[in-house]
Amino acid sequence: MPAVAETPTLDTVRLRRAFPGLEGQCYLNAAGLGPCSLPAQTAFLHWNHLVANTGGDNPEDFPRLHMATQTARGQVARFLGARTDEIAFFGNATDGADLVLHGLDWRAGDEVITSTEEHPALTESLASVRERFDLRVAHIPLHADPNALLDAVEGARTERTRLVAISWVGHRTGVRIDMAAVCRWAADHGILSLTDSAQVAGHIAADLHALGTDFSYGSGHKWCFGPLGTGWLYVRRDRLDGLKRSWTGAESGLLSFGDDVEHARALGGAARLEFGTRPWPLYIGFGAAVEFLSGIGMPAIDAHGCARSAQLADLLRGVPGLEAVSPGGSAATSILSCRLTRHDPKAVGERLWREHRVAVRMLEDGLRFSLACFVTPEQVEHTGRAVQAVCGGR
Repeated sequence: MPAVAETPTLDTVRLRRAFPGLEGQCYLNAAGLGPCSLPAQTAFLHWNHLVANTGGDNPEDFPRLHMATQTARGQVARFLGARTDEIAFFGNATDGADLVLHGLDWRAGDEVITSTEEHPALTESLASVRERFDLRVAHIPLHADPNALLDAVEGARTERTRLVAISWVGHRTGVRIDMAAVCRWAADHGILSLTDSAQVAGHIAADLHALGTDFSYGSGHKWCFGPLGTGWLYVRRDRLDGLKRSWTGAESGLLSFGDDVEHARALGGAARLEFGTRPWPLYIGFGAAVEFLSGIGMPAIDAHGCARSAQLADLLRGVPGLEAVSPGGSAATSILSCRLTRHDPKAVGERLWREHRVAVRMLEDGLRFSLACFVTPEQVEHTGRAVQAVCGGR
């Protein structure tokens, strides 16, 4: 049995006070839906209460609501290593993927490179534009080895390749790829890059400017522990004008005060991609969520998660019919996925919850464990014993 050692730079006892609803369970599914931290809840509820009780659209409250939303936009931008005017708020990661893929100037026969480990947020959007614009889509493995990854994208490239769209961290195996190398390769060949960061934000440190991606998107309600129904889209400043808007309305692109278009004014930055009345209190809660994580420190959160996933992998080694498929080393993250060869994943997952209060994601062929910053070494030991009890001991 491995020694139980707390990551020195992360005080999980203090941190867990921000997640009181997790007492009595081992919640290992932040890669699906994360709990909303108390700072995020407090900010959201404050502004939602104001709007619900005053209507919000008066000369005093609406400007305050607008300024608070802009403050949140700045908080999220800093957290992601972006400029405030490069961030747009939406309801989830899928909105961001849709807006980019439907907004590019496609021509029949254009090609996209993606991976075999993509979330439906990307694959369904790609299927839509492939059919609508007669595109070709090439699939490559999401290699942990940087050289193998670059060989794969180069092998899939043709003179018609317009976009490479892949995940920085795979949602099934948790593999962490060298996305910066992919973005450099794409730029060198005049190819646009779209990065799925849904499993990155709040999980590992993100600096989108340093990454070099043209577009990226993610969720606020996974590893960021923001309110459900929050998502973001990053559009690099020099790529905004090349992105067509497929959806528009009030609060988008042009704000017209009356019928005289001469008095319309253009919104600046990626915010012009937003449209219609928005759930602004949710976005303010999202801003508070990332401020909370910034105060903890993303390097400490990343190190903690990797330590906990390695601890669990060691505990599960030798369990009959269970095979870890997540990589180790520099490609490891807080996600540990295991293939089950002798047991039904749904039955195992339900027993883990019913008998041991361990919540995991049940995949088609196995289980995915998300070892977030609030997961303690003792909870990992409990989970290891629970899996051994359900699947058979060593």
